[in-house]
Amino acid sequence: MKDAITQIYNEKHIFERLPYDLVKAAEKRTSLAVFLIRIANLETLANAGGDSLRERVIKEIARVMNHMLYKSSDWASRYREADFVLVVHEMNKNKAKRTCQRIHKKISSLKFGSIQNNIEIEIKIGYHIFTGENSTPEQIIESAEKMLSSLKSAAIENKSARQYNQFFNKHLLTLREREVALLLAAGNSNTEIAKKIFVGLSTVKKHISAIFLKTNTKSRAEFIARLTVPGTD
Repeated sequence: MKDAITQIYNEKHIFERLPYDLVKAAEKRTSLAVFLIRIANLETLANAGGDSLRERVIKEIARVMNHMLYKSSDWASRYREADFVLVVHEMNKNKAKRTCQRIHKKISSLKFGSIQNNIEIEIKIGYHIFTGENSTPEQIIESAEKMLSSLKSAAIENKSARQYNQFFNKHLLTLREREVALLLAAGNSNTEIAKKIFVGLSTVKKHISAIFLKTNTKSRAEFIARLTVPGTD
């Protein structure tokens, strides 16, 4: 039942334990939060640092997952290559949102590589709050997975095009840099951006470097925070 790399539970455990937890939560009429945490740029990390870096990242995120267990009945499992499932009992939507923020903050603070060439982890988080409905574990995980992209896209949609243009105009971003900036803010990895705008990975990195230089930011997280907070320049 344990994953060889992380020593937390493996994928098999999810589909043996989660049905039991769903039944118990329904019987007690309590809520159950099922989180899906995905390393969005695991392929990029592996290309940069090889299998050893890949394993270090996976182990560190597993360690973060263990710190998110509030009760003895809560648990975390590795799911597929780049995903983790976290199950927390008696958690409502508001608490789930705060937990997402805690997870994101802790994982974003992890650093790998040299000071000159630091490597940041890009993650996406989704969740499903089970309240007794007739759902299978597969359906619940699928529901959490659908939220992975919607969390980021909702933040983008909530800010008007005029506000974005004011930010882009102030920092003299080119049309291509604006396109890359919006994809960055939507949570896309460098590889995903390259595929969407039909350019090479090296070209994407050059655009991102130019964006950081023009906006006086040093990381993806800092740029996104500046772009998505109204009134920030």
